[in-house]
Amino acid sequence: MPRPVLSVLLLLLSLPAWAQTGTLTGRVTDAASDQLLPGATVRLDATNLGAATDAFGKFTIRNVPVGDVTVIASFVGYTSVEVTVAIEAGETAYVELALGENADQLAEVVVRSERFVRNLQETQSSVGVVTGAELEAIPVRDWEDAVRLVGNVSTAGSGTFNIRGISNVGFGGGSPTATLYVDNVPQGLFTTSRTARGSWDLESIEVFRGPQSTLSGRNALAGAIYLRSAAPSFDWGAAARIRGGNEDA
Repeated sequence: MPRPVLSVLLLLLSLPAWAQTGTLTGRVTDAASDQLLPGATVRLDATNLGAATDAFGKFTIRNVPVGDVTVIASFVGYTSVEVTVAIEAGETAYVELALGENADQLAEVVVRSERFVRNLQETQSSVGVVTGAELEAIPVRDWEDAVRLVGNVSTAGSGTFNIRGISNVGFGGGSPTATLYVDNVPQGLFTTSRTARGSWDLESIEVFRGPQSTLSGRNALAGAIYLRSAAPSFDWGAAARIRGGNEDA
């Protein structure tokens, strides 16, 4: 049989299978407020076809068999909804699915945290602390001067510091091995070298020596330094500082 005839026969044989499917599209909303529900699950019963709604609560399912299909929509915290939709060959069917809230579907959610407050005598970590009183009494210009008061810590300027001999810049230019935190906000290498360096208005400086990855993240293999600003007060207050020196200081 010549090849062109065979190609035509294959095309004709494939047409009936293509013609027996359609497309289902629609959206999922909250029944009470009519607001869209992005991330809702929509599936066709007794098939492996389904989709999730997009940011606008819309979905599209292609290659749906012709005939009546059962559409099931579900979302966390809502009661599932089932509707029957007629699919015609080569056509697109549209359906609106409104879900009602189900307050009994979720059990009580309990959030637990392993972080808790301890005094320095009770902590098991190796921690060095420079208090606000010490910062006032000792003439330090910036946080780098202050952390030098803590054992096993040294600084090299420009935001580079060492904890137990390990530099914060990492190995071979990789991720930091120690991190500076300003009011619990981690500072990257670039930010650490250019962050506000003064010790003015600091309540305390805490230096955690040794691995802190469990509580402080993967960039605290050698340790972490926490700069804590003084808490605001309901009472009026004022402070001033005057410095002088020689040799252009």
